[in-house]
Amino acid sequence: MTNEKKVKATATERSATERSDTIGAIYSKNILVDTGTDNAMELAGAMSKSFESDLYTTVDVGLKLFPGSDFYVVILAPEEKALNHILRDRFFPRKSPPTPQFNQTVYHYKKKDDSVEFLWMVPDKESVYYFVKNRKFIKPEDYFLLQQCLDFVDGTLYKKALKLNGEAIIT
Repeated sequence: MTNEKKVKATATERSATERSDTIGAIYSKNILVDTGTDNAMELAGAMSKSFESDLYTTVDVGLKLFPGSDFYVVILAPEEKALNHILRDRFFPRKSPPTPQFNQTVYHYKKKDDSVEFLWMVPDKESVYYFVKNRKFIKPEDYFLLQQCLDFVDGTLYKKALKLNGEAIIT
């Protein structure tokens, strides 16, 4: 057997546990694991262990891009098209508040106080409509998320974004 064939045979013989996990393997493992919770807030928090670190890294980037002024940190969690239920948060700073949309969380950095204030969180479309449709059956620990969903659907978050941006609210 030539060296080339030995290398190929060795690579083929390695077990799946010895190989580095691909995103598909991670998805397969995670989709079969019971999270042990029905609490949407806990589930959202568990999706990104480094969320706080990423948030403050983005604040640091925003401080360099917008020195001496307030800005917003937007976190988008688009679902990967190829693999259901795989979320990869995308953090970025921006000068103006965004228009509320699905899979979005927004924070406001206040230069005056050197503080970060939570503004809103809108989950995916299916979750929003589930919460709104089933509002009478939502557990108390999920009331905060329910209120976020209701505020998104009734336009409260949109009006908040307009106000923060200094735009007129037409009723």
